[in-house]
Amino acid sequence: MLIAIGVTGCTGQMSARNTLSWYVGQGTKLDDCGPASAAMAVNWAGGKSSLRHARAVTRDSGWWLFKDIATHLQQQGIATEQVKLRELRTLLAQGHGALMRISVLGIPHYVFVSDLNAQDQLLVADPLQGKKRISIRRLERKALDKVMLAVHNTLEHPVSQFDLNNIPWARSKRATVKIPKRNTIEQHRGFSHLY
Repeated sequence: MLIAIGVTGCTGQMSARNTLSWYVGQGTKLDDCGPASAAMAVNWAGGKSSLRHARAVTRDSGWWLFKDIATHLQQQGIATEQVKLRELRTLLAQGHGALMRISVLGIPHYVFVSDLNAQDQLLVADPLQGKKRISIRRLERKALDKVMLAVHNTLEHPVSQFDLNNIPWARSKRATVKIPKRNTIEQHRGFSHLY
């Protein structure tokens, strides 16, 4: 079973890299889902990170916890906060993303959620298996925690970074999506994270 996930994962990672400019795959190491998800969230929010960079500047070995992910995002100037899982729909409607832990064959695994389309399907960027669309209900069943790490999207992104198949009005290459201004790190320091 793990071999099948690994094979489909490599294909899924390549496909996601070709369609999501901010995607970061974890390769074949099972303990790299945390730093890969953190790097994805940084890239999605307008910063620049990679799996290697996340490991180098935050924690270079072992399984990452939510506090490691939050630390990496803060180091890159990205505001985060802990929110309840039931607030996912509202969070996405406001233009923000979320990092969460799900269960894959009983193993904790981090994914990044960035979008909800008109068919009520989430865009889940999975650092192991690539991008996929699943329902909120299905993702909630897979979630290991009742909370998630909200990632505040605060920069202007070209629409090409989003899934254009589900945004019919955004097919123009010059279209942009304007996102609200982010809090500064100083405003954010007092907030409690998942640790």
